[in-house]
Amino acid sequence: MANHSIQIKIPFRQKIALIVFAIFLSLLILEIGLRLGGFIFLVLQERRNLYSIERKGNCLIMCLGESTTALGGEDSYPSQLEEVLNARNIGIKFSVINKGVPAIHTTAIVANLIDNLNRYKPNIVITMMGINDQIVYLQDQDMKSVSGKTMFLKQLRIYKLGQFILLHIKAKIKEINTYRKEKSGKGSVLLSNLFFGLRDCYAEQDNCIQKEISLKKSLKLNPRDYEAYISLGWLYENQEKFTLADEAFKKAIAIYPLSDDAYLGLGFCYSHQERFSEAEELWRRGLEINPRSCQLYLALGNCYNYQAKREQAEESFRKVLDINPKNEEAYLGLGWTYESQKKNDQAEEFFKKALELNPNNYSSCVDIGLLYSTKGKDAQAEVLLKRALELNPGDERVCVNLGWCYKRQKRYAEAEEAFKKVLETNPKNDKASGGLAELYEEMGKFESAKEYRQKADVARIKYYNHTVSISYLKLKEILDQRGVKYVCVQYPNRSVEPLKKIFEGQKNVVFVDNEGVFREAIKKDGFEEYFSDAFAGDFGHCTRKGNRILAENIANIISKEILHK
Repeated sequence: MANHSIQIKIPFRQKIALIVFAIFLSLLILEIGLRLGGFIFLVLQERRNLYSIERKGNCLIMCLGESTTALGGEDSYPSQLEEVLNARNIGIKFSVINKGVPAIHTTAIVANLIDNLNRYKPNIVITMMGINDQIVYLQDQDMKSVSGKTMFLKQLRIYKLGQFILLHIKAKIKEINTYRKEKSGKGSVLLSNLFFGLRDCYAEQDNCIQKEISLKKSLKLNPRDYEAYISLGWLYENQEKFTLADEAFKKAIAIYPLSDDAYLGLGFCYSHQERFSEAEELWRRGLEINPRSCQLYLALGNCYNYQAKREQAEESFRKVLDINPKNEEAYLGLGWTYESQKKNDQAEEFFKKALELNPNNYSSCVDIGLLYSTKGKDAQAEVLLKRALELNPGDERVCVNLGWCYKRQKRYAEAEEAFKKVLETNPKNDKASGGLAELYEEMGKFESAKEYRQKADVARIKYYNHTVSISYLKLKEILDQRGVKYVCVQYPNRSVEPLKKIFEGQKNVVFVDNEGVFREAIKKDGFEEYFSDAFAGDFGHCTRKGNRILAENIANIISKEILHK
């Protein structure tokens, strides 16, 4: 009897389906493996935070702000606020969370708000913020550049791995083609090269219009000149024409995907629009192409510092020093990273290294000078700030801080001259007006002090409208949606009117005015009793006594306006 093997025929479509399923399953396992370690860490970290915070009290208060909120430990105003509120024994137990971050800007505070609300679920949110935002026009940027599906795909680890492999294949093909063209066209000169000299000439003259024309001519003759697209991208970026810059850099990448310069430029384009996560992703892709690019690591470090991601910033700047131990920008970056955490000795060490590498480094002179000023070393600060003014006579910030150096040394005439010099060129500089107000107050010239205080307040109302108001309104909108009580605190010594103007016509905002209580305290005991520095012109980082005034004043308003006690 013959043996007959039984053969099961699987339909062709079913075979394809099984193969597709196997591939999908393999990719899924790979993706899970790539993500698992980080995912477990984040989940455990969040659970620990929730466990420790939610069980502390039955009224949870979250304080948001910059270094004026974050620093001080037990002496900080959030720590003292918890102590003050609980000491009143009003039948409610309070827990106060300090989520202040040194050197952070209001846009980053708002960007982190939903995560903080989800994690801590506060009953009340307190803000004291805005001082770190630069006095410039805040453009309303479009954050909807890509669809949700596209963003999801790009976040996959296997997608990034596949893109990296594809980039290298395309680059190899381009290299082969370029080599063939060079061999076949040996001795010939491309007509587009005639425009290179003209292009560089206009670049040196900073003639943006002519440079743009010459670059476009180059691209008309050679549409695959990716370097011209990169130059055009930087040109548009410097003019804040971000849509055009975006288009130019992307064309450069399409022509030559291994151009780390194009990723650098496009990343800066997004960073300037505060699209930080997209910028970081582009710079990391650039580093995959060129792992020894100091410029890409510097860009990442500065971006992390702006978002107050100090550990990542430090890591990026140290990568630069691994590549080039004499990179002064990396030393400056590390100095800023440590200074923002009030690690002043470490900050000073790195600023000094930058200055040793380049004694005429303007930034180093400023940074060490301001650091000495903060530490009360006014004589040393004066020397460096004067050197900085020699290098850049128009720096208002340096001139204002020099005025404070003179004021603390009781050299009133020199302090007055320094502040007024700033106001001659910029009458709207609120820090110079505020400095004069404090100077005249100390000198007993109370009418002059009142005059310059009013000038500072007028300048700040306009400043808030242009820079900080959008962040404040976004923050309140999110809190209203969550039903969270909002307490808006003004800085010490400053009028609350600019903040009230932001929320004009709106309800459910409780304001804390710290102007009167601090003026009375300063009049009695002196400025230095309540502030360790004067970085903002008319106030600075509070001492323990200064933070106590803040805590008690905020506690009074919460008790009266929210708890009705």
